[in-house]
Amino acid sequence: GRVELIDNSNASRQLIQPTLIRYPNEDPALPPVEVVVPGSVDDYTLDRWGDLWIVTANPTKHQIYSGPGPVEIVQSPAPF
Repeated sequence: GRVELIDNSNASRQLIQPTLIRYPNEDPALPPVEVVVPGSVDDYTLDRWGDLWIVTANPTKHQIYSGPGPVEIVQSPAPF
């Protein structure tokens, strides 16, 4: 069918750009895994102990990732 674009520039819209944790895939030939997590980048702490990378949620101190790196905590460039 035909797609018609509507001017909704006056509509109240908020783009949601989620926080992502990126870590290596088990198969190195595949791209990194991206997991959507709640909150902002500042809600997480990233630590590295040699080859071990640890992501901790603030202020609960709950570890949400522990494994090989490199690991990134980023704001998604694309809205969901």
